[in-house]
Amino acid sequence: MPEIEKPASPGPETNEPETRPADAIVAETPAAETPAAEPTTVVEAVKVVARTETAGTVTSTKVETTKVETPKVETTTVETTKVETPTTTTTIVETAKVETTIVEAGPPVAATVEAEPPKDPRIVGFLCEWAANMNDLLDEEGLLRGMPNVGMIKIPCSGMTKPAWLEMALKQGAEGVFVCGCPIVDCHFREGNIFIRDRMYSRRAPKPKRLDAARTRGYWYEALETDKLVDDLRQFTEDLKQLNRETK
Repeated sequence: MPEIEKPASPGPETNEPETRPADAIVAETPAAETPAAEPTTVVEAVKVVARTETAGTVTSTKVETTKVETPKVETTTVETTKVETPTTTTTIVETAKVETTIVEAGPPVAATVEAEPPKDPRIVGFLCEWAANMNDLLDEEGLLRGMPNVGMIKIPCSGMTKPAWLEMALKQGAEGVFVCGCPIVDCHFREGNIFIRDRMYSRRAPKPKRLDAARTRGYWYEALETDKLVDDLRQFTEDLKQLNRETK
């Protein structure tokens, strides 16, 4: 009979480690963990300062931000300042008192209006220096004191007066004109007063073209007859007033 090989009996258990090839050990060993690389340093800083001013208020805002990533550090600062100055307001209210009177309608009542007294007519005269002496009665502008409506122009002789001067005075606003010379036939320059008298009334050339006889006068007085000339000028003023009323 063939011989049957008996299985070997198990030996006693031991604590020795199992011996394996070196290649197997290397293949099964896990890779060691590599520490993570440190992050790149980043520094960020922000600084904002704002100042706002309004009427009565001042506001200041300050913002500071710092960011550092090595290691991570974040700093934020916010400052706000608000200052209010006292404001004074003054209000003025004016009150007006208004009174209204209502009157019931009735018959019309005639109103009485005081009219201003009419002004004296303006008179311009040419005065011979040798005739009535008016030196003390004329002001600096040649107006007769007490009768400012009368103005006088002095000339060496009445015969020098041209009729055109009288016409021009009336055209420019005078309401009456006159010439005053020495007494007739007693002219300081012989016959000057006779010449102008005849010219004024169209009896000698040159004759006036448009000279209103109603508004023209001729006076012939010596030096001491001042009062007579003043009286004649007052009467002339009244005559012109009447003439103006009639011609309206």
